[in-house]
Amino acid sequence: YTPEELTYPTCTGGDCFATKGALAVRVSPFGDCACEFDLLDTHLQAEAEGAEVRNDQLRSLRHFLDGRSALVDGITTVLAGDLNIDALSEEYPYREGIVGHFHDFVDVLLMDQKPPVGTFAGSVIAAEPETVAKYRLDYLLLRPRRGAQFL
Repeated sequence: YTPEELTYPTCTGGDCFATKGALAVRVSPFGDCACEFDLLDTHLQAEAEGAEVRNDQLRSLRHFLDGRSALVDGITTVLAGDLNIDALSEEYPYREGIVGHFHDFVDVLLMDQKPPVGTFAGSVIAAEPETVAKYRLDYLLLRPRRGAQFL
């Protein structure tokens, strides 16, 4: 499969100087098609005043995702990236923004039923980011293949 790219058509402020979008690839570990999955990586609008732009970008990403063959093929899809939506904050409607657009995905970082921890600590690389991170902007969302179950 050929990698596919999406460039978001909307932006605001300084992020207009950085191309924001998504890259999608089909991954076949060890060449085994029984283990295939689609991997999408993305980076959304960063600035605080960009909430509506991020929503536009999420809609574009969903449209892009729905156009991919993974839906038809019924294989697992992984969506990872910096969504710049802080799940630790009440300021942004996490449920409407992420869950609303990706209702068929599971937020892997919440699967253990523990409170979400931060993933962003500024420009700091930390051995235990959950102890210093003030925001959770990064996500790992999973849509299991048709018929698969979580144990």
